[in-house]
Amino acid sequence: MTHTQMIAELSELTWLSKYRLRKVYLEFTDLITSSLQAWDTISIAWIGKLVTVDTKARECINPQTMDKISIKANKRVKFKVSSRLKKVIRI
Repeated sequence: MTHTQMIAELSELTWLSKYRLRKVYLEFTDLITSSLQAWDTISIAWIGKLVTVDTKARECINPQTMDKISIKANKRVKFKVSSRLKKVIRI
């Protein structure tokens, strides 16, 4: 489901217009982005958590050329699925 489809579906289910829902969606994504940049954990009830984690620098091998490649340390976002959502999906 794309964000446009999600906004259209929510508009049909609620009394809010697509314009207002689009503004809410953009504010929501901006809030998530700024929170993750500040290393905050974001919990979305019944869905899961978004967590920012550090990755270590490491050496890998390019399978085509067999050359060693060094990958720099970085930060990335992990998503941890809630137990409730796991139960719903497994049914």
